Amino acid sequence: MVRTFEAERLKNRGYSFETDAETELFSEVITEEFIKRLTVASAHLTDNGVIPFFDTDIDDDALLDWIEENIEEFKEIYYRCEAELWDEIRKYRDKIPGLLLVPLPEILTMPIEEMDLSVRSFNCLKRIGINTVADILDHGDLTDVRNLGKKGSIEVRTKLHELGV
Repeated sequence: MVRTFEAERLKNRGYSFETDAETELFSEVITEEFIKRLTVASAHLTDNGVIPFFDTDIDDDALLDWIEENIEEFKEIYYRCEAELWDEIRKYRDKIPGLLLVPLPEILTMPIEEMDLSVRSFNCLKRIGINTVADILDHGDLTDVRNLGKKGSIEVRTKLHELGV
């Protein structure tokens, strides 16, 4: 379910340690923090405050029902929590012990023209000076981009996920 902070994805975004074990540990710590934030932020969507994805007692039918009822709001919460955590990692990058400052991967220099976005999303990003994938990541939360809206923000985040970013 939570693939956002896998070790390989961290490496692809320029977050790496000397050993794979250290990178894996960092991945686990960040993933735990993400799950905590996601659980707190979306607790109002469930009766018991536990997101069904992380509830071992829930059956498949109940999980599917929950997804059907809450998917749009959950996506919005998921992407917001993800963006906030990436922003914090980027902000404190030089304060993380053992983190190697490696050059950012080539994908981050990719122009947004190559992302196959809708015309509306593309134009909204261009209007505020976003030209590359790195610019999108540096901007952080896209919900404040005028005329992009929830749907456009989700579209951009989905494209980023498809690219492995």
